[in-house]
Amino acid sequence: MGRDNACDGRIAETLHKNGFESAIGDLSSCAAELGGKRLPDVVILNMQSPEARENPQAYFALASTLKKSALSRRLRIMMAGASEELDIDPILPDLDDLLIGNINSEQLCHRLRSLVRLNTMHEELVRRLGTSARYGAEAPPPVMPPGEIRNATILVVGDARYFAGIESALARQATLIGALTTATALQYMAREDFDAVIIAADEEISHYLDFVRDIRRDSRRYNLPVLLLADGRALEETE
Repeated sequence: MGRDNACDGRIAETLHKNGFESAIGDLSSCAAELGGKRLPDVVILNMQSPEARENPQAYFALASTLKKSALSRRLRIMMAGASEELDIDPILPDLDDLLIGNINSEQLCHRLRSLVRLNTMHEELVRRLGTSARYGAEAPPPVMPPGEIRNATILVVGDARYFAGIESALARQATLIGALTTATALQYMAREDFDAVIIAADEEISHYLDFVRDIRRDSRRYNLPVLLLADGRALEETE
């Protein structure tokens, strides 16, 4: 923001060479652009422009307004070209970066890369906090089912020799569906919801553990009860 015919062309060329798309305009036209559909990632307040030198308070007011708006969740505000005589203390809390003195195009690009990384880190932090709040230690206490679900639908995966024993151990009203392989089990789970999964493993259990990991990676099934029936020695040999 802020046209300066002496350096606009040089700044735009350097930004383009460094992979940044830019638009330069006076205060009123740029402020109108901020209300459009295509929002910038960074706003640079060019305090060397004639408009800013004549009325710096207008640029201060815009920075303050942007910082208080909903745009501040992503938009970064940089002030460049401010003189040492300019009193910028009141506006410092509203700025994400500040360059004092004459504008150096290469330095400007270096600072822009830092702000872009800051944006990426902030978005990743927000995403991770949201995931943690939903699924992690800060999640609200889950609403647990009753101690016994008589009409439960159970998926039994693995050795068919154990199917009859598992069926006799559960409530008579429970529905059991058997899958001889983990691939078949995943197909069943894609079509139907189950209350629990019981895995009757043979001596080789590594592929069953991979199957459990696949279940846990699915956010819809991260809390699905999974019971693994296996020989203790096989578990000890598995990392």
